[in-house]
Amino acid sequence: MSLLLGTYEIDITPELPIPLAGFAHREGNALEVHSPLFLKAYYFEKENHAFLLMVGDVIWWDDRFVQKWRKRLADEYSLRPQAICFHATHNHSGPQTSDAFTSLLGEAEPSFLDSLEAKIVKSVEYAIANKEQVTIARRQTTSEIGVYRRLKHENKILMRPNPSVPINKEVTIITFKNEKKETNAMLIHFSCHPTSTDANVVSAEYTGVCCSLLKKTYPHAVIGFLQGCCGDVRPALIKEDEFYRGSLHDMETIGNQLAMDILSGGDEETIVCHQLQSKSIKLPLYFQENYIENEDIDPEVLEIWKKHSRKSETLLEIQYFKISPELHFIFFNGEMVQGYGEYIKSLNPRVLALGYSNGMIGYIPTQIQLMEGGYEAEEFIYYFGLPAPFHIKTEKEIQNAIENILEGEWKMTVKRSGHKDKLAYYVFETRNEMGEYAARDVANQIVKLQQEQEEIRMVFAAAPSQNEFLQHLISDDRIHWNQIIAFHMDEYVGLDKEAPQLFQNFLKERLFHKVPFKEVHLIDSSNENELERYSKLLEEQPIDIVCLGIGENGHIAFNDPPVADFHDQKVIKKVELDAMCRQQQVNDGCFASLEEVPSHAWTLTIPTLLSGKSMYCIVPGSTKRQAIYQTLNGPISTECPASILRTHEHAYLYVDQDSFGDE
Repeated sequence: MSLLLGTYEIDITPELPIPLAGFAHREGNALEVHSPLFLKAYYFEKENHAFLLMVGDVIWWDDRFVQKWRKRLADEYSLRPQAICFHATHNHSGPQTSDAFTSLLGEAEPSFLDSLEAKIVKSVEYAIANKEQVTIARRQTTSEIGVYRRLKHENKILMRPNPSVPINKEVTIITFKNEKKETNAMLIHFSCHPTSTDANVVSAEYTGVCCSLLKKTYPHAVIGFLQGCCGDVRPALIKEDEFYRGSLHDMETIGNQLAMDILSGGDEETIVCHQLQSKSIKLPLYFQENYIENEDIDPEVLEIWKKHSRKSETLLEIQYFKISPELHFIFFNGEMVQGYGEYIKSLNPRVLALGYSNGMIGYIPTQIQLMEGGYEAEEFIYYFGLPAPFHIKTEKEIQNAIENILEGEWKMTVKRSGHKDKLAYYVFETRNEMGEYAARDVANQIVKLQQEQEEIRMVFAAAPSQNEFLQHLISDDRIHWNQIIAFHMDEYVGLDKEAPQLFQNFLKERLFHKVPFKEVHLIDSSNENELERYSKLLEEQPIDIVCLGIGENGHIAFNDPPVADFHDQKVIKKVELDAMCRQQQVNDGCFASLEEVPSHAWTLTIPTLLSGKSMYCIVPGSTKRQAIYQTLNGPISTECPASILRTHEHAYLYVDQDSFGDE
C-alpha cells in the first residue's frame, strides 16, 4: 500500500485591532494586515499508521491548548495523541497564542484563541477527506539569509552579528506528488528566526512570503515552513556591525531570496515510505539552584518577572516521526539553539530537527552557552517567566534522550533523574540497565574525542560494581581502543602479583586484555619509587575521562574519610584503609575474611581524580545506599569524599534502585 497524504490550509488571520507577539518593545495594537496567516494540515496514512502535522503561522502553541486539541482530534479521528504534532513557524508578526509567559512577550487575545479550535477541526476533517496516494522526493540547497547572533563583548554575550561562528545554511525541500504527477504538498525545512521586521502589522513574516512565492510555481501545493533549531540564528540585517530592525520591504526581500534559493538548487532524491512510526517522550528539565537575579536587567522587566508565577522544573517534549530511513523528524517544544540541530545531524543526517512544536518552554541553550550567559542562555528567563537558567547538565540529558529515540530505546528506562549542585544523577531499575546506560554515555564521549584528538587518556576503577558497565563498554564497536591510554585509580599493597584481588588483574581479565589499548599503565605497588613514576605518567597530559565507583564509606578510589583531602598536593599516595573500607572488600566477595584484606593501598588523590575532564560514576547495590544518600544530600565534606563530585562541571552518577533507595 502506498503512502496516503491529505492536506488542507485555512486562513487564521485575526480580526483587527490586535496586539502582536515576539517583541517586548512593540507597543499598541496592529491595525493593518500585510499578508494572511494560515494553518496547514498534513495527514499521513499508511496501512494502520497515521500521523497528523499541523503547521501554523504563529509564534508558538500553548501547551495546554495542544493537550486539549490532541485529545479532541484523537477521539474524533481515531488518532494516537503522540501521532499529532502542532508546529509553529515562530512568526513574530502574529498574535500571542499563550498566556504562560510574562506580558513582555505580548498578551494573548482570547477571541483569537477561541477561533482556532473550530478551524483546526475543520482543517483536519478536510485533510483526511482529501487524502490520496503520493510519492515523495527530497532535495537540498543552501541560503545565506541568516547569521549567528551571539557575540562576546567586554566579557558579556550580546545579541550582535557574529559571522565568525558557522551556521547551518541547509534548506531541505520535501515534495509530494499525486498520481497525476502534480505537486500537491511541499515542506520547507530551514533554521532562521522570523524576525526580519518589527513593524506593528500582521504578516506571515519572511516564511510566509517565501511560501506565497513558491505557490506561484506550485499552485496545487499546500506549502508549509518547518522551523528548525534557530534559537541563536536570525536574519542578517546588519549595519555597522549591529543588527537593525527591518521594514516590511526587508521582510519581502528576505522571503523572496529564500524562495529563489529553493527554486534554483538541489537534485531530487526519491524517498520510499515503508512504514510510518511516531513516538513521544517528556523529559524533565531542571533549573539552576540558588540563582541570583541579574542586576543588569531593566528594573521594570525584573518587577514583572518577580510577579510571575514560576515552577521548579519543566517538561521538554521530544516527538519523533519517521516516514522512511531517509526521512525522519524530531520535534521539540522549545526554542532550540542550532547546536541541537547539528548534534542530531551528526548522529543521522537524514533526521530533520524542529523547534516550536507542541508548546513552548523557552530557549534551550547548550552547556557552553549556559556558562557564557547572554540572552538565549540567561536573560530570556525574565521574559518567559522562568525561575532561573536551565541546569548546566541540560544539554547532556537532552542528547541522551535524542540518542535513545534514534536508537529505538526510550528514556523511560530511567526511573528518575535529577541534579544536586553540578552533579547529574540517573536511577535505573536494574544493575544491567544502569551499566548499559553508563557505558553508552562513556562510549559517546570517547567517540566525540576520537574525532578531536589523537589520544584519549582514561582512568578506570576496579570493583564488582563496574562489571556490567565494563561488559557493555567493550562491546561498543564504535570505540577505537588503539587511541586510548589507560590508567587505574588504586592498588593493594602486599598481595602476590598473581592474586586475583589485585586491581590490575581484575581489570586485565575484564578490560585490559579484552581490547587493544594504545597503552596501559599499571600501578606497581611493590615499587618504592611508584609515587614518582606513576605521578609523572599521569601528569604528561590531562586526563580526559574518569570511570569510578563509590565505596560504602563514601570513598572514591581509596580516599577513605580519614585520609581524604580535597586539596591534596600529591598525585598518588599510599594510604591506610579504614575498617569499613576493608569490610566492603569482604562484602563484595573479594576476600573470605577481614584478616585477608590488605591494610594499605596506593590511590590516586581526589584532586587527581577531579582533574579528569569528564567523570562517570557507576554505583549499584543496597550496601551503597547510605553512601549515595550522603553524596547527594549531605554536606560536601571529607566525611563522605564522594560528595565532592557535586562540584565538578562534568560529573554523572548512575545508580540502580537498590543503591538509590525509595526517596
